[in-house]
Amino acid sequence: MGMAKRMMVQAEEQGWSYSDAVVCSQCLDEPILKQAVRHAAASSLGPCTFCGRVRDAAPLDVVLELAVDGLRTEYTDPINVAYYDSSEGGYQTVTQGTEELLYENDVSSDHALIEAIARSIHPTEWCDRDLAVPPVGMGLAWSWDRFREEVRTRRRYTFLLPDPSEEDEPGMHLVHEVPAAVTTAVQLADLVIDLPAGDTWWRARVGNPGETFATASDIGPPPSEYARSNRMTATGISAFYGTSTRGGAVGEVSKYADPGSGLSVGEFALHRGLRVLDLRTPPPVPSLFNAADRDRRPATVFLREFLKSIGEPTRPGGSDEVTYVPTQIITEFLRYSLPDGPVDGILWRSTAVDDVDCCVLFVTSEECADRGSETPDTRLVLDHRTITHQTV
Repeated sequence: MGMAKRMMVQAEEQGWSYSDAVVCSQCLDEPILKQAVRHAAASSLGPCTFCGRVRDAAPLDVVLELAVDGLRTEYTDPINVAYYDSSEGGYQTVTQGTEELLYENDVSSDHALIEAIARSIHPTEWCDRDLAVPPVGMGLAWSWDRFREEVRTRRRYTFLLPDPSEEDEPGMHLVHEVPAAVTTAVQLADLVIDLPAGDTWWRARVGNPGETFATASDIGPPPSEYARSNRMTATGISAFYGTSTRGGAVGEVSKYADPGSGLSVGEFALHRGLRVLDLRTPPPVPSLFNAADRDRRPATVFLREFLKSIGEPTRPGGSDEVTYVPTQIITEFLRYSLPDGPVDGILWRSTAVDDVDCCVLFVTSEECADRGSETPDTRLVLDHRTITHQTV
C-alpha cells in the first residue's frame, strides 16, 4: 500500500485529515479546546492562520482530534444507522452538517475557522448515534413525565412494584426505576451544598382579616396535625417553607391567599449549618469535548428539564394539589437516598417572584424558636425585630 493510500485509510479511521493550519486559543470559544491549544502551543509554528496575530499557536490537528472524538460519542455517519431513500429526500432521519454541530457546541464564532475544521472532518453529515433511543438526557426526562402521570392518575403507593404490562422501551426507564434514576442524576451533578449558621430565610403566615402572629411557633412551620399538602411535602409532614427575601415571601403566599387576609412576615436564621440540595440553577452541561466529564451530560440535560417541572406553580392545599404528588415522592427519595446521607432541605427558584429563591427545610415546629429562647434542638430562630404585618 502506497503512502497516499495509507494516509487515506488513516484519515478514514480517525475521522479527520491532517491540516497545515495553526490556530491560537483566542480564535476558539470552547473552553476545553482552548485549553488543549494553549497546552500544545509553540511560538515556532508562526502566526495563527485565522487571525494572523503573532502569538503562540498549535496545529489545527489538536482541535480536529478532540472535536471528532467528542462528536463520535453522540453522533455517527447516517450511513451506519439510517435508511436511505432517494425518492423520499435521502436519509430517513434528522441529520446535521459538521458546521452546524460545531456551532451548536460553541467551538468558535470565527466562520473561517469553523469551515476549516469542517473541511477536515469526515463525515460531513451526522445523525444521532443510536436512533432506537431518545436523545441524550431525554430518556430520563420523558420517563419522569411518564412517572408523574402514573402517580397522579393511576397508582400512588405501589409505583415501586414492577408493572408487568408496562413496555420496556430502549433508552427509557420503567416507572418503578425512575426515582432511583433521578437520585443518581442528582448525585452525578453534585448539587448538595452547605448553608452556614446565620443564613436567613423569610416566611409569611396567612391569617384572617386583621389577624396577626408574632412568635416562631405561629409564623414558623405548622405542627404535623395542621400541615397541609405542599410542593415538597405531603399532608401531615411539617416543614419550613421560606424565601430569600421578604417580598418573595409575600409574593409566594399572595398567589393563593384570599384578598383581605392578614399576613405576618418574619425572618428566620439558621441556628446551625444545614446540608441542602441546591436546585436553583440548572447545572451546566459538560463539554462534548471533555472526555473526563462528558459521561455526566445525560444527567445534566435531564436536570434542566426536571428543574422546570418541580417549579410549576400551583396552590398548596387547593383542588389541584394532586400536581404536587410527584415532587412529594421524589423529595423523599432525594432527602433520604443520596449516598452521603440525608439532606436537610431543598432550594429552588421561585416561579411567582423574579430573582427570589425558595426553600423547604425539613425543620419541624418544635425545632423553631424565638430569639433568646433557643434549646439544644433549635435549628431556626425568629428575629422579632423583622416581623411586619400587612393585608393581602
